[in-house]
Amino acid sequence: MAFWERVKKDVPKSFRDGVEVIRLRAEQLTAEGKRQLKLFDLKNKVHKEMADLGGAVYSSKQANPKDDPKVKKVLDNIKRLEAQVTKLEKPKKKAAAKKKKKARKKAAKKKKA
Repeated sequence: MAFWERVKKDVPKSFRDGVEVIRLRAEQLTAEGKRQLKLFDLKNKVHKEMADLGGAVYSSKQANPKDDPKVKKVLDNIKRLEAQVTKLEKPKKKAAAKKKKKARKKAAKKKKA
């Protein structure tokens, strides 16, 4: 009877632990999906700005297109978007390292228990 009591006690705990793992993973995937969508949107904006830059340079009647205020504005926008893309791409590496560290801690806790 002691075995059965242990099983009855462990099954709900294991179920709760499993649900918690699934919940955490779903949150991680949702956050990653949002990050990738934002990155995609930023890259599309950069693409549009590049097209605008090409048009502004082409239509510029000045000897040096960089002196044109439209060209300067588009270049500034591209630099700003590029910084945002770089910022979004960096946390991916940090998040992967944190995820590995967290998994190791969990594995160590399970071995102790």
